[in-house]
Amino acid sequence: DLPARSTLFIELTNLSQPSLWQRISSGFSGGQAFRIGIPSALGLGLLVFLIYALMFRRDAPMPAPAPGPSPSASPRKAADALVAEVAQLDDLFEAEKLAEPDYRQRRAELKQRLLEASKSGSLGSKGESL
Repeated sequence: DLPARSTLFIELTNLSQPSLWQRISSGFSGGQAFRIGIPSALGLGLLVFLIYALMFRRDAPMPAPAPGPSPSASPRKAADALVAEVAQLDDLFEAEKLAEPDYRQRRAELKQRLLEASKSGSLGSKGESL
């Protein structure tokens, strides 16, 4: 007989340990796989996708300038082509397919060509404005 409120120590030795398969299967049957494994796998998949996207992303190439008007084209058509090219450039910039420094430089070049065309009087003698 043990007196009340006494402490009893028991030590069990030479007991068999569960096998690796038993430890793995008990982890899945306890619901741990659904609470830890699946979110971890999804997070790892997203991380791999992010790294791939950052390493292999393609920057949008600078649009090739439209060929200039031929010398035989009328001055008004040449100016219209330049205005259309400026509008196309603006659309690309608004769609974020063109970096701002490239956009500003190309737009300034086009505006300069329009200004030169208007100063040379090649747009007509009626004082047409662009």
